[in-house]
Amino acid sequence: MMANVITEIRIERLTEDNFNSHSLDNFIRHQVVTECLRNVDGNWLLLPISFVEEWSLDKCREEASAIANNLSGNMIDYVCIVNNLGMRKFGFR
Repeated sequence: MMANVITEIRIERLTEDNFNSHSLDNFIRHQVVTECLRNVDGNWLLLPISFVEEWSLDKCREEASAIANNLSGNMIDYVCIVNNLGMRKFGFR
């Protein structure tokens, strides 16, 4: 079986028409963290702190709602759509 091959990437601005509080329902947040920046006595240090971050459906909806609620405000977000497999969000404020 052939692995998914990226053949198309589109960048689009998120709007109220293409993003809502359920847009991240199929998003899988699984991030293994082994180091974290921490401020120690006014200095930023990269420390060996390990944990795994995983989002539940409720957390995905909480994050999506926060994004959706700011789309008409001062927040600009973009989405990267890969091979029409769905949305992969990245953005900035």
